[in-house]
Amino acid sequence: MPSDVSFSDYRVIATVFNTDILQLRASFVPDGTEGETPCEGPLSVSWNGGEGPAPSVVIGDGTDSKGTLPRMRHLWLSAELPREARELELSFALGEHRGSAGLAQGQLDALRDEFARERLPIEANDGYDAWFRTHRTPQATLDEQRRVQAGWPERPLFSVIVPLYHTPVDFFVDMADSVLGQTYDRLELVLVNSTPGDAELARKVAEYQERDGRVRVVELERNLGITLNTAAGTDVARGDFVCFFDHDDILEPDVLFSYARALRDDDQIDLMYCDEDKLEGGRYVFPSFKPDFSQLLLETNNYVCHMLTIRRSLLESLPEGSSKYDGAQDHRMTLVASERLRHVHHARGILYHWRVNATSTAGNSQAKPESLEAGRVAIEEHLHAIGVPAHVENVPTMAHCYVTILDEDAPRPKVSLVFMGDSDELARGEELPWPGLEVVCTGRLGGLVERLEAADAACHATDADYVLLMDGSALPGEANLVSKLFVLAMREGVGVAGAKARLADGTKWGGALIPTTSGPRLVDRYFPEGDHQARGYEVFPHEVSALTGQCLMLSASTLRELGGIDARAGAWWSADLCARAREAGLSCVEAPMAAVRVTPRGYARERLCMRPDAAEDAWLMERHPWLYDGDSPYYQHVYDDRGYYGLGR
Repeated sequence: MPSDVSFSDYRVIATVFNTDILQLRASFVPDGTEGETPCEGPLSVSWNGGEGPAPSVVIGDGTDSKGTLPRMRHLWLSAELPREARELELSFALGEHRGSAGLAQGQLDALRDEFARERLPIEANDGYDAWFRTHRTPQATLDEQRRVQAGWPERPLFSVIVPLYHTPVDFFVDMADSVLGQTYDRLELVLVNSTPGDAELARKVAEYQERDGRVRVVELERNLGITLNTAAGTDVARGDFVCFFDHDDILEPDVLFSYARALRDDDQIDLMYCDEDKLEGGRYVFPSFKPDFSQLLLETNNYVCHMLTIRRSLLESLPEGSSKYDGAQDHRMTLVASERLRHVHHARGILYHWRVNATSTAGNSQAKPESLEAGRVAIEEHLHAIGVPAHVENVPTMAHCYVTILDEDAPRPKVSLVFMGDSDELARGEELPWPGLEVVCTGRLGGLVERLEAADAACHATDADYVLLMDGSALPGEANLVSKLFVLAMREGVGVAGAKARLADGTKWGGALIPTTSGPRLVDRYFPEGDHQARGYEVFPHEVSALTGQCLMLSASTLRELGGIDARAGAWWSADLCARAREAGLSCVEAPMAAVRVTPRGYARERLCMRPDAAEDAWLMERHPWLYDGDSPYYQHVYDDRGYYGLGR
């Protein structure tokens, strides 16, 4: 055989319904003298992996040479495997060259298990219950909190509002005890009983009112619906802050202490919330480690949710509630409040337990279908109130989640697409129907530094209002790319909006970066198209620390104010640009609904040549050390240094 074919880098990188996606690498090392190219030519592949097609998707294809060695050809292939496949044997034909390799029985399962462990989300981890029980606040600390708070000179009053509706008595007792047992004790528990005919519940409510002077009761003649029932409680609340609490849920004993302590450090806080999980059959499950406050994320789903607490003076300035928001009343309240907030406090830590039962949206997101439309209407009204020309649509695969779509009659300012590649390559992408779109191709002359310098010069020379920066390894993947990025980039306070980059097999290759102790890392690499990730971060837009550089949009004026593209950053140029935006008080947003596709040549070049080297890493660390501290206000400490989201990392 005139060539040696090596077969390496097997990886099962995604799970899609009843199939898996396998990526693998083949290297062809030809005999002969330097300069010969016996690796050139078309590739054909056959396999015995089951009834599915052969791995015909080529996601990378490139050649290289080292020293006096001849050129070597590298190929990255992707195959969709039936779940029942237990072994794999492939045969290659490349011109006159032949080769074969395979995976023995059990090796495929081992690869599947490896990726499953890497990407197992916190929400699905059976070990969470034990993890939480060992990480909750210890009793000695709770005792110390009770002692310390009693001596604080300023102690705001918290009014905890609980609408009751045929509440099971055992649930009521758990709920009430969790409020009255708070380590911060300056509170009132306002019980709004909308079912006074429920004699057993009424007796228990009266018992608690007699037992503890902090319990106040509002008796309604009938059920008015969740929004108006809650309003009846807020009308009588005397607290400096009003907390909204469901009748069958449970608080950790230090949630109010956490809130009160934050107010001692910042008296401008108007809204507070905490992390939460669900309580099902006595076990803690499905934790939600939330990001710090993000209005953009709030416009996609009510991630704030529990335990929503608002300064009473702000609450009294908000428009009155309406029954049309029932089921999304808290979401609507938070959205309206966000339009006039000063500061927000996010208490990091699981301090709220959302009980799962058949009638609760904790256990069944479709339990209150009318709330889906209520949430959509609340977001759309909020967008109109703040002047965003957009409408809202439900995410079909995720209940109570939404995306914002630019209105057809919204202004469309001039955009300059600066493509770091050749025009003939760009022509192979999707057409971008945007009025007055200017296209500038810098070409592939020179190395990365030269291309970045050319792109920076083009950005400074344009008279467009916005710049769409696209690396030469990526191509537009959909016609609405510009619109989906612009509806975010146009927002006040947004510095950079970035698309999600996918390989030819649909798996993720670019997008959000998180700080780790090893530097910025891509979030959810290899996730397949259609996998929304447990918290929906692969479906709807959210703020991030930084972005990869396949496709970014920002206003031309912002780019100039930030100093443009710094070619010294090399492969870290986009992380550096985003870091400067963040340091200037602007946010960076990943827009997963806006997609670009990474070309085979671009994929190979990034794998072989464009990973940041040690010098670029040192340069970035010196200028933006926070990208190496492992702390993210958007993802908390739940991503590891590989960019995967899981428990105890």
